[in-house]
Amino acid sequence: MSDQTKIQLSPFEMDLLSNSDWILTKNLIVKKAQRLLGEVQENILRYTKEHSINLPPEVTIIAPKISKGENYNGLPWLMLDYPRYFEKEKVFAIRTMFWWGNFFSTTLHLSGPYKERYGSAIAHSYEALCKNEFYTCIHHEQWHHHFEKENYLDMLRCTFFALFNKFWHMLTLFLTNKYA
Repeated sequence: MSDQTKIQLSPFEMDLLSNSDWILTKNLIVKKAQRLLGEVQENILRYTKEHSINLPPEVTIIAPKISKGENYNGLPWLMLDYPRYFEKEKVFAIRTMFWWGNFFSTTLHLSGPYKERYGSAIAHSYEALCKNEFYTCIHHEQWHHHFEKENYLDMLRCTFFALFNKFWHMLTLFLTNKYA
């Protein structure tokens, strides 16, 4: 084997490789986060049934979905979408995301006719959204979920930027250290 193809691990990497406890613990934490999203899903299902008159019927007939991945900016994640409806220019979704090492978040994602339908009600709730520490997406790409300054601003500083964007993301964060 030539030296060019020989891969060497650092002592730290070798310790991790020979210790299964950390990966088993990570898997246990992910399962707990999945159970938590399952409970959130049940609460949202109950709520949408009780308030179905306020929602477009097409967004609640599609079953909830919990997705799982290992690499959103290098870290594991889970995402619950419900209610959910995704078409190219027509999105209505409430996304609850767990992103390892960062946060749990809940995002209202609206575009097309859904943004038009609910935009004024959201605008009228501006003060309450500010008081409750909501953020709005200022990025031109609607599929970014990280919480960096080029992606989200608190509602106080956004000055209704989202009203002029093709889509609307409103987000609230629950930092993971609150669950310790």
